[in-house]
Amino acid sequence: MAKKVLVGVLLLSVGLASGVHADVLTQCREPNRGGSEDWEVLALGYCDHLGRWVPGLVTFESWVREAPAHSIGNVVWYNPGIMEATAEHVGFSLEGYLDGIAMMSCSDFGKTAWLRRPGLTWEGPYAVVDCASRVDIFSAVYYHGEVAEVGYQTALSWGMVESVDDRRIVNQWILHDVEVFVGEAPSGDESVAVDYAGWWLDQVVFVGGFGFDEAWGVNPEPN
Repeated sequence: MAKKVLVGVLLLSVGLASGVHADVLTQCREPNRGGSEDWEVLALGYCDHLGRWVPGLVTFESWVREAPAHSIGNVVWYNPGIMEATAEHVGFSLEGYLDGIAMMSCSDFGKTAWLRRPGLTWEGPYAVVDCASRVDIFSAVYYHGEVAEVGYQTALSWGMVESVDDRRIVNQWILHDVEVFVGEAPSGDESVAVDYAGWWLDQVVFVGGFGFDEAWGVNPEPN
């Protein structure tokens, strides 16, 4: 079931690759997530939804590279109901799991994961029910240092956000140095967490064969 859903997720993302969006580079607009895109245009660089420069489109292989079994990085959270709706949309039940999470790579979709906040014990299991899109993964890793994203219920239980009299009080949008273990049970203390952002950026390749440092020179940020 997980493999079939993963294929569907990948096909849905890749299926948005037709059409032309030539003003992405000249006006530094973000990709048109509601319609079609021209991967060749995005390969020249584009802006993310916060206006930050992305020096090209990562290759399919970089996008779907599986996470290390034990990694560490930053975590942000979804708005209320989004994680649950995402799980339902892709046909994944959260029964038996604390919550759903999103990993950066779609190759980790359908796996079981455990999270450990700094100084605390492992929590889980969590179901990986979402992943970063190909146009968003660079910003998530490079600008945010993300290793995963958690659901709103997890954010509530962690105190990152509060719900008071129908008001949402944000205490913390991003939580640093959260460990992620992918597997049926966490490893022992002998396991060393890999810095996910550093690991991914060391290996990332952009369309055209450019590595991280080279891409910034080939596709510099517009003035």
